[in-house]
Amino acid sequence: MTDANAIPRTGPLSGHTVLVTRAANQSDALAAPLKDLGATVVSFPVIEMVDPEDWGPTDKAIASLDSYDWIVFSSTNAVNRFVARLRLQGRNVSDVRGCKIAVVGMATARALEALKLRADLIPTEYRAEGLVEAFERMETTGVRVLVPRALKGRDILPDAMRAAGCHVNVVPVYRTVRAKVLPEVLGHLHACDIDVVTFTSPSTFTNFIGIVADAGLDVDRVMSCVMPASIGPVTTTVIRRAGYDVPIEAEKSTVDGLVEAIATSFGRQM
Repeated sequence: MTDANAIPRTGPLSGHTVLVTRAANQSDALAAPLKDLGATVVSFPVIEMVDPEDWGPTDKAIASLDSYDWIVFSSTNAVNRFVARLRLQGRNVSDVRGCKIAVVGMATARALEALKLRADLIPTEYRAEGLVEAFERMETTGVRVLVPRALKGRDILPDAMRAAGCHVNVVPVYRTVRAKVLPEVLGHLHACDIDVVTFTSPSTFTNFIGIVADAGLDVDRVMSCVMPASIGPVTTTVIRRAGYDVPIEAEKSTVDGLVEAIATSFGRQM
């Protein structure tokens, strides 16, 4: 839904309108700090997370959880949805403590902490490539690894771990689908009164483009009116492959990093 931001705001982003495309249950984590910096924020969820069509592989992995050496989480969604399924299967969060846990970044580590779990491995580079480098420094031959994640995800990590001799089981705990269209936001895009559009994953970009095209808007015109802001290199690559410039990219692939990059792009260091 559109945030009217009726209260006049001051701050380094005052006078600028930012479109947040994250899923509805995650948008506040990005919208709130942008508002604190004075931005007018328009929420336009382009993805939503739903259950996988088949829980069988995940339930089988949960039943044999004790056989895994590591569990790898690449997002907070993966953590929360895996634990929810774990509980539904009659297991306890404490059962996870028998495995070492690796995460892509600090946000995922904090999601674990909220469940009284601790990440054993957090790479310095907050993306899959960082975990690949970390695991390459370890002896991994024969190590059993469970990767709960989205139904469709990047395979760089599981492929690299298999190449290093790990036995890797990737199981779906959610899938992303295109969210419903919000006509009032399409009006903003048609009027070219959005300054920045945030993209926090490749799927937010591809779904955004799909929604704009299906609504009958000129995608190239819309993209020429806004400044795409990317959370990191993986998302940036997808946007550029589609033929669009990415003037704003987070130095660290985190929500805080994205907010800082947006503020800095307007010449006002946070």
